[in-house]
Amino acid sequence: MIGKRIVEVTSPLCVSVKLTSRRRFASKMFKEKFAKVRQFKTPTMIALDNFDFYYGPVYGNHWPSIRLGLLTPNKYFAVLNKFARNRKENEALLKDLGAFNILEEVQQQITDLDNINTEYEEPVPPDDISENQDSVFAQKAESELDSVYMRGEAGLGQFRQSGEIASLEERTRLKAQSSNSVNIKKINITGFEGQYAELTKKSHTLTYPSELVIYSFPKGNLSDYPPPPRDEVGTPGWWLLDGGSVAPVLALGLTEESNILDMCAAPGGKSLLIVQSDLMAKLTCNDNKQSRLGQLHRALGQYIPANSNVADRIILKRKDASILDGWDECNIYDRILVDVPCTSDRLSVNRDDGNLYSTQLTEQRLNLPQVQTRMLVNALRSVRVGGCIVYSTCALSPVQNDGVIENAVAIADEHFGIKVVELSLSQMVSNFRNIYRFSDKPRRGLLILPFLPSNCGPMYVCKLQRIQ
Repeated sequence: MIGKRIVEVTSPLCVSVKLTSRRRFASKMFKEKFAKVRQFKTPTMIALDNFDFYYGPVYGNHWPSIRLGLLTPNKYFAVLNKFARNRKENEALLKDLGAFNILEEVQQQITDLDNINTEYEEPVPPDDISENQDSVFAQKAESELDSVYMRGEAGLGQFRQSGEIASLEERTRLKAQSSNSVNIKKINITGFEGQYAELTKKSHTLTYPSELVIYSFPKGNLSDYPPPPRDEVGTPGWWLLDGGSVAPVLALGLTEESNILDMCAAPGGKSLLIVQSDLMAKLTCNDNKQSRLGQLHRALGQYIPANSNVADRIILKRKDASILDGWDECNIYDRILVDVPCTSDRLSVNRDDGNLYSTQLTEQRLNLPQVQTRMLVNALRSVRVGGCIVYSTCALSPVQNDGVIENAVAIADEHFGIKVVELSLSQMVSNFRNIYRFSDKPRRGLLILPFLPSNCGPMYVCKLQRIQ
């Protein structure tokens, strides 16, 4: 009896059967899962998928080229710092590197066109100027298409405070005149306000600042700029910014003694361009966040010496320009630059940090058109009659570009009685055809497209003038 039990326990066959039964029992209770897990997508991947879906049908055959340009490092322009004491040496260095002065070349094109026009017995009508420019320089453009160190505590020092430009009583009076007893809190932006809006386009002649010196490498030249040399007090000789970023400032058509507002000024590249033009009576640099305002202050302080008299004409202001009811800067400025927050398409496909296509920022991204519209409405309220506004984004989205323009114009007309016209930028398109690649898709303004031989942008620019 005892021997039989020992045989059963020690029998290899019996043990094998028992273990097998246990494995079968265990496998039924703890069955391994083979379900596929969805692949994790980064914000840059989500942004690129979104662009393929929305921009692909809009830009058609040009989209693969634009897409490749977005994913490739962008092209920078070097803006010569007029406050550096070794300015002439800096300019000579840029020329030795193979860069050229873009405004000098544009001015030469305009001079050549004027010389051609003088050969005709009758003057050329203004509407035909753009067509003549295209015919004169089309062949050259076509051939070309183929082919920080910071200063620490040094800076501007003490800026003027925003309260010095207008008293509280004056701002309240101007705001009341602009509002016309409108209940601003009840203005609801749906995105369809401009569906049937009429916006007249008017011919327009631009003059570019003669004091502004901007250098660029030719198309197809992928050279990098060396670090800028510094003078004896540490002022850098130039700074770099995306080539498309100079277009909004050039579109302003700055004149002497202009009172200018940079509504979304940080990080400060466009404000520095305005200062370099030396065509301003006052420049108000506004931004909403204190951190960005500090970044703007450091940028101005880095490139403008502390003893410069320009500081007396620069005003730093912290105000949320997207709030209609809280905006009291009405009928004050001659020129306004509205470089609104946008999806920043190039950054969206290249950088995950702070990307608006992350799940945490989805609501903020979807609300962008409303925020942009409110900012442009406030800009229309702030500009004087006869003054001009330049609206710009670094996005390819028609909703953030043409859509915002038409919606804001309709809201300003309906609720504030503000009448505006669009000023044509066809002259700029003709002047800079050898430098940028422009899109023919926008209904309003101009759009600079990413393009490998000259990989600037994207940058959308539209210019409006208040007439009532």
